[in-house]
Order: sequence, then structure tokens, then C-alpha cells
Amino acid sequence: MTNDVFISYSHEDKTWLERLQKMLKPLLKNNPISVWDDTQIRAGAKWKDEIEKALNNARVAVLLVSDNFLASDFIGDKEVPHLLEAAQKKGLAILWVLISDCLWRETEIANYQAVQRPPVPLDSLEESEVKTALRTVCEEIKRALSPAPPPVQPPLPQVNISPQANIGTQPPPVPPPVQPLPANFAGTWVSPDGSWSVVTQNGNAILAQMYMNLFGIPTNVGSGQGMVVGNQAVLDFMDMYGIGGRSEIILSPDGNTITGTARYNNGIVSNVYATRSMT
Repeated sequence: MTNDVFISYSHEDKTWLERLQKMLKPLLKNNPISVWDDTQIRAGAKWKDEIEKALNNARVAVLLVSDNFLASDFIGDKEVPHLLEAAQKKGLAILWVLISDCLWRETEIANYQAVQRPPVPLDSLEESEVKTALRTVCEEIKRALSPAPPPVQPPLPQVNISPQANIGTQPPPVPPPVQPLPANFAGTWVSPDGSWSVVTQNGNAILAQMYMNLFGIPTNVGSGQGMVVGNQAVLDFMDMYGIGGRSEIILSPDGNTITGTARYNNGIVSNVYATRSMT
């Protein structure tokens, strides 16, 4: 079976691996997801070959980043470069978690968005906040492995031409396709993780500002702009770390739900789901 998730960590941070494994249990029980870490290497096995095989099979990589992690020569020289190359060439999703404060900004990891936004060391949080952060990691793993919904194409207009008409004459001009009226995306949209977006719309032009509560304070974490065609919208966005991407979203027939996909320029792909706030 393919290993869907590869967890990269320092052995000195094994306690954090065990905490993540514990939080993952319900997700693995209810979904066809497999997770690999080096504790699964059998006694007597060629451990470098086992790690290489797991790296090649992974669809999502979770990095438990700390000073121990960055100090590991094997992780820095073998695992991380392999994972980042797979992210660029194969679309591997990179999810990294800041375990303890370290010089992560001096590494290539800084080019990828952390699960915590902004990255806050887990060892600096209260116990309840740590559990919430680990739950978020598990939710992001599930989201990264979920297939993106296919884009809905608007139907082509039907043109009925009588087979007896215009015999021996020039064919009648084909009318231009009818452009559907833009749907109304304006309003406040709330995601399951508690973040929200405020959308304004002028005709088919659309603007969005993204927010989330950071330590109880509403904070702007990104913005986007784009166009609406029918019940679909495409937005080019930029988050608070300067990482950009494109979102393709669809408005439900009742106008109360949006779904779609956000594709970051660094290879991360996230599903989009939000409901319209009635307040």
C-alpha cells in the first residue's frame, strides 16, 4: 500500500511524534490513509533504503521543525532536499509544524507555509492550545489528501437550425455564446477552522480579504482579487508571508456555500469550503 504521509522529525523530538501519532488515530481509523515514520523500520532492514522508498511514495510530508531537526545532518542533507524537490516536481504537499523556536527562516522551509499561521512554537503554548494545533495538523493532512472537485464548465448555448433552411445560400451567422450573469459572492464567508473572508463585488470583479483570530485578535492574513463568470470565481491571492497562488471556487445554487481549490505557488493544494455568514 502506498504511504500517503511521511513524517520527518528528529529522534530527540520523539515525544512530539508520539503526540501527533495519538491525535491521528481517529483519522487513520476512519479513512484509507497510511502514515510512515522511521519507527516502522524493521530490525535488520537497510534503514536508508526504507526511508528512500517511503520518501518516493509519499503524497504529503509533515515536518516537525525544531533546533534538533535543523541540526540533523541526515535530515538537512537527505530528507528535506528530497521532499522539497518532490514538492516542486511531483506536487507533494509540504506541511510543517514549529515544535520549538529555531532559525527556520534561514532555511528553504521558510518558502513553505507553516500549519500554524503565524508559526508559534508548540512548546510555548498551553496544553489545550497544543492539542488544538495538533488537531489542525491532522485536518490539514486530510484536506491535502482529499481529491479536488473538478471545475464545473458552463453549458454551451443550444442553437437549433432547421435542416431545410438556407439551402444553396450562405449559412446564417452563429450567435456569440451567452455569458451567464455573475453570481453574488459578496459577503462574509466563514471556514470550518474559524478563519473568514470578507468579499466585495462590483459586477464580475471580486475582491477578498482573509482574516483569522491570532491569540484572540482578528488579523488580516491575506488578500485576493479576480473575476466571476456565472457561479464560478477565480482569484489570485497573496498571504501574509508573501506566498501567492490561485483559488477556483464555485457558489452553491442556494448561494450559501462556496467550494473549490486553492493552489499555492509553492505546490501546496488546499480544498476551500466556507459558508455565508448571516450576521
